[in-house]
Amino acid sequence: MAYTDPKAGGSGGIMFAAMLQRLGIAEAVNKKAVLGKRGAEVAASIAEGRAEIGTTFISEVLPVKGVKVIGPLPGELHTANTYTAAIPAGSASRAAATALLRALTDPATRARWLAAGLEPAF
Repeated sequence: MAYTDPKAGGSGGIMFAAMLQRLGIAEAVNKKAVLGKRGAEVAASIAEGRAEIGTTFISEVLPVKGVKVIGPLPGELHTANTYTAAIPAGSASRAAATALLRALTDPATRARWLAAGLEPAF
């Protein structure tokens, strides 16, 4: 089993380690776990045969050849990271920041976000 080392600070690894604890299987899984510093390292460990299965963000697996995404964890095991954006009230570049946020949330870009393994909120 490969996953992101929670000590590396990645949210995916932190969430997965907490789930293992809740399920009461952390000790058993961690005896054989292959930990990566980032999700790309997790995916590479699977592609290279150092782990048979792993968990990280879908968007981090898709670019790695030799790895197949089988889907998100089911039901209550599924967690999601939500990213937000804000513009400081005193921003000197408010118009540019607003334009960027509009471009990122334009419904016309939805297919591109989905193809990258992300679930846009729009």
